[in-house]
Amino acid sequence: MKFLHTSDWHLGKLFHEKSLIEDQKHVLNQILERMQEAYRSNSPYAALVVSGDIYDRAMPPSEAVTLLNDFLVRITETVPGVHVFMNSGNHDSATRLSFAAEFLKKHNIHIATNTEDMLIPVIRFITANGEQFVNIDRKEFQIELGDQVVATRSQLPLKLVY
Repeated sequence: MKFLHTSDWHLGKLFHEKSLIEDQKHVLNQILERMQEAYRSNSPYAALVVSGDIYDRAMPPSEAVTLLNDFLVRITETVPGVHVFMNSGNHDSATRLSFAAEFLKKHNIHIATNTEDMLIPVIRFITANGEQFVNIDRKEFQIELGDQVVATRSQLPLKLVY
């Protein structure tokens, strides 16, 4: 299982009053191209990890929000099956970054913006229908796939891969 781990994108950063958005777009395109090439060569990445500081400030400029949105749309459309894991950093507004997180989770984009969310494991298991990622609900001690409970921890008929 391959992961591409990145961090500190700081989308929307200004350097001496000059926007870096075009440079950041170029870097995100390079990340996307690398993931697409790995997919085409039958050696795909299972996930892209972005560890904090997605934006440069708590209220990023609209160009930065659009850039992230466009990147996430393109990666999910052109790299089938890839998961994106992002967590907020000290430059991000956890509340703003977590907008639509529940919806995005259904599209393989996992955003953790508080410590409680970061402690919920996401695991991969192999079913007859192929590979799936699920969340473990620690409070209910059950494994959920989307809105459906697929097993309790004591009933795991699945091969788990961490």
